Amino acid sequence: MSGTRKRRIWPWLAGIVAFIVVVAVVVTAAVVWSDRSGTTVAAAPDPDPAPAALLPATDAGPLPDVPAALAGPAGDPALGALSGEVSDAATGKSLWSGAGDRPLVPASSTKLLTASAALLELGPDATVPTVVARGARPGEVVVVGGGDVTLARTAGSGTFTDAATVADLADQVRAALGGEPVTAVTVDDSVRGGSFFNDTWDRADVAGGNVTDLGGTMLDAGRVDPRDTYSPRSTTPSADVGHALAAALGAPDVPVATSPTPVPHADTLGEVRSAP
Repeated sequence: MSGTRKRRIWPWLAGIVAFIVVVAVVVTAAVVWSDRSGTTVAAAPDPDPAPAALLPATDAGPLPDVPAALAGPAGDPALGALSGEVSDAATGKSLWSGAGDRPLVPASSTKLLTASAALLELGPDATVPTVVARGARPGEVVVVGGGDVTLARTAGSGTFTDAATVADLADQVRAALGGEPVTAVTVDDSVRGGSFFNDTWDRADVAGGNVTDLGGTMLDAGRVDPRDTYSPRSTTPSADVGHALAAALGAPDVPVATSPTPVPHADTLGEVRSAP
């Protein structure tokens, strides 16, 4: 190698070595600084175990005839492509399988847990009331919601099975008022305790049909189109019930209000109950 080439290469090598040294110094300093300024966080204690919601499995007693119990419901075409299996929790033995080896995209599994909790706590025959009572002002009627989100305008107008209807309520209220004119409708949403919209939800999903305010009572779960189970939701589901009742009572133009707190009311004018 000639002396000229050596003179050309050495400055490059010196520059590279200097760069590597600078990087090493910076990284070392950063590590030392991190060690000095870092904070040691103690491990969080284990949470207290939640109480069991279900009784522990036992091997006592006869096994239920699951195939007989599910023969009818599992054959309902409304279920679409059904895939499921029921096992004995004590032994792991399969008691019933309906295309159990066919993988499907899971739906809302949280609804299964919620429905199971409701069945355990309330039983399979529990229903939810919607009451209309006489208000504190002359001619005012108050809809006291009990939490029924399946209320329909008329029988069969929505998609829920055996839903209670505004038409039924209106007939009862009209008979109880005996010709007294209705001057206002107020919807009492206080059963919800003031919490109508989960703070983890997105308001944009209301138009997407996924969520809306959970009032004390709702028409067709707040669907804008009651016959479309994927319809966008209303932004005023509780007020919609009040307007529907006012129209059914022949007073569509009276003012309708909603209240998150209890509304003063007197005697009951009508009551309907949801399906179990």
